[in-house]
Parts: sequence; structure tokens; C-alpha cells
Amino acid sequence: MKKKIVTMLLILTCITSALLSGCTTTVINPDASDSTSIIDIPPTAAPYEPVWLIAPTQTEEDQNVSEAYLSLTANLARMNYQPNTNMMISPASIEFALGMTLAGAEGETLAQMNRILGNTASREEILDFCRTYQNSLNEEEDSPFHVANSIWINKKIIKGSLKKTYTSTLDDVFNAESYTENFTNSTKNKINNWCSKNTNKMIPELLTEINPEAASYLINTICFEEEWVEPYEEWQIKEDIFHNEDETQTNAEFLHETLGFYYETDNACGFSKYYKGYKYAFVAVLPDEEVGLETYMENFSAKEYQDFMESETTKYDVRTKLPKFKNDYSVNLNNQLQMLGMTDAFTPAADFSGIIDKSQNELYISNVIHKTHIDLDECGTKAAAATLIEMRNAACAVTEEKQEREVYLDRPFLYMIVDMDTQMPIFIGTVNCL
Repeated sequence: MKKKIVTMLLILTCITSALLSGCTTTVINPDASDSTSIIDIPPTAAPYEPVWLIAPTQTEEDQNVSEAYLSLTANLARMNYQPNTNMMISPASIEFALGMTLAGAEGETLAQMNRILGNTASREEILDFCRTYQNSLNEEEDSPFHVANSIWINKKIIKGSLKKTYTSTLDDVFNAESYTENFTNSTKNKINNWCSKNTNKMIPELLTEINPEAASYLINTICFEEEWVEPYEEWQIKEDIFHNEDETQTNAEFLHETLGFYYETDNACGFSKYYKGYKYAFVAVLPDEEVGLETYMENFSAKEYQDFMESETTKYDVRTKLPKFKNDYSVNLNNQLQMLGMTDAFTPAADFSGIIDKSQNELYISNVIHKTHIDLDECGTKAAAATLIEMRNAACAVTEEKQEREVYLDRPFLYMIVDMDTQMPIFIGTVNCL
């Protein structure tokens, strides 16, 4: 059995801060926001009681943050779904990006962000969630993850120093590297090189140009590389037909395997395939044929996710077909985050005085751009996500015989990369067509 290296998860988060009033900067496909079609999302996610997520070491406050994370995942997945289009978002990337911004928010801006990221939890509890989760990815022996953060400060634009409480938080929670210089084309090259190095060259160019009037950039990268517990062999790769949502058909290569973890709810079934260590898994969700992916996503919620994950059973042999696929996706999250209740942060009334003295720099968020890439084949999966937050300056044993189940992903389906210890999704996406 030949060795197959799996690069499964690569999360890149980039926050761009503080542009002078009237200035512009280059972002990743900002027009993508026009593609968002889901508009009936409640302003805040309804809390629920996922007892399955509570570990013995978690407090009630930790649980609130976990609930909020799953609600954010479901809301954004539902809002980004589009018929006849493949999409993928990284809730972890968005969580960490917003967390680094949350660290400098105050007043009503802070309250609105707290509700999205923590339900009733405080900023300190949300940041502790970020710290704990990032440390768990980095500090495990032989961890498949590598997490890196940096802040880039334009000393020509920043008036005064960043507040020590904010820089201390970046260091304590995110262990961020710090760079200070006048922003030039050389800075752009340095940022791109830093990103390329920390993403195993998966994202070699984050910025196509740099605005010399930008005040700062904060960048987070998470890279995951691991092998399947049981890699696919050549004999398991067979050509077959994928039935696209628009009723066309595509010849594709499918990975065949009989697995032991099966999921089934009233309107969907699925399977999970583990990576070495049995901590992370690829989870596939196939809506019932009479339901279809579009209807399933219209009703997708944190509770739907909870019910699906709770339905796991090992009493069946699960014959599976997983297609090889690749996709790029980008979206502007401004409208979506405002619809979820984070409104003040996108106006000059925003209060980010926790970052720097407001009398010198009146910051507000002008764009939240999210970009992802995934490439899944017989050798594994390469996936990347980038979240860019642009801010402007308003002033500037013996087993019994088992029955069988079949989950053939030869029509539109939902997929996730899940931390199976906490059952929190790190990536979530859909395949409508190949």
C-alpha cells in the first residue's frame, strides 16, 4: 500500500486594518457579495442545548461559545449556499479573524460581536476559547496542524502606539509576530512570502498590491497535513457518473470503500472517514433524493447538525463512493454578518478604541472577504481558506454479521471536516456539480 500524504485543512485568515478615509485597497474578489441569495436569516441565532458537546472540563461559558460557533457555522453555510454552484467556507477561519478584531472592540460594537461569537459569553471567555482551541492544534505531540499569526503595522499611518492591552492580547491569545515599517511594494512581497511559508505554498499570493495608506494587516494561518487511517488503493478508484443539480451528468473518478461509521436522520444519511489518530474526519452528508441539497440547506441549522452527528452508529457496513473534486470559492461577508446582528462595526459609529486611541484613529470595518480552495483526490485533500477584514479610518473484537447501507455521493452533497473530539466543524462545503 503506497503512502499517500493528505493535506486536509489549511486555514488562512487575514485582517486588514485602518485605511484613511477615501482611500482604496485591493481585496480578494469583493464583487462576490452579489452572489449571496439567502436573505431570510434571523439577526441572531437561536440558542439550543447540545449536551453532546459539553466535555467534563468545559464551563457553562465555554458551552455558550461552542453553541455560538455552531450557530455561526450553520448560518453562514446556509447563507452561502447557491444552486448549481459549489461552495466551501471555513468557520474556524472566520472565528479567528473576528476574534482578533473582537479583541479591540468596545461599547455596542463589542456587544454585537459578543452575541455572534459567544451568545451570552464575555469577550474574555471568547478569547479564551480561541486561545485554548489554537493551542490544542499546535501543542499536541505530532499534531498535524501548524498555526501562525502576524500583525503588520504601517508606521507612516498609525498615529501613536497600539494599546498595550491589545498587543498583549494578540501575543497571549494568538502568539502573533509583529512587523513595523512603511508600507511599500516590498512589504507586499514580505507578506506574500510569510503567507506562502506558513501555508506550505498553498496560498503563495495573498495581496496583488498593497495600499501605502493602509494602517495595518493581521494575518492568521492554519495548516493541516495528515494521512488517512486507511489510504485508497488504485483498485478502489473507478470512473462513474455524477448527477449534477442542473440535471446534466459528468464523468468523474470515484473513491470506493466500505466504512464503519454511518449517520442517518429523517432527511439525510452519510458517513465519516478518519485520518490517522482518529481525531479528525471527513464527514459526508447526502440529503434524501426527494429532499435534495437545496431544500436541505434552506433548513440547515446548528440543531440539524447536532442531530446528524448524534445519529452516528457502527452497526452497519457502509459502502461508499466519494468523487474526486476541486473548487475555488470567494464571497464578501459584509451583508451576512450584518444580518446576523453585527451592524455597528461596519459604520463610522464603530468603536475599536481597544486597538488604538479613537481620537487619532476612528476605525470601522469596510469589507470582510472570505476565499477558499479545495482539491480532493485519491491522495487526500488540499484545502485553504482566507478571511480578510479591511478596516478604514473614518477620520481617515469477534464481530457479528452486519447489514449494509449505501451512501453514494453521485449527486449533490454536503461535506465537513470535523474535530471528532469536540464535534466542531472546521470546514463545511457543498458539491452541486463536477
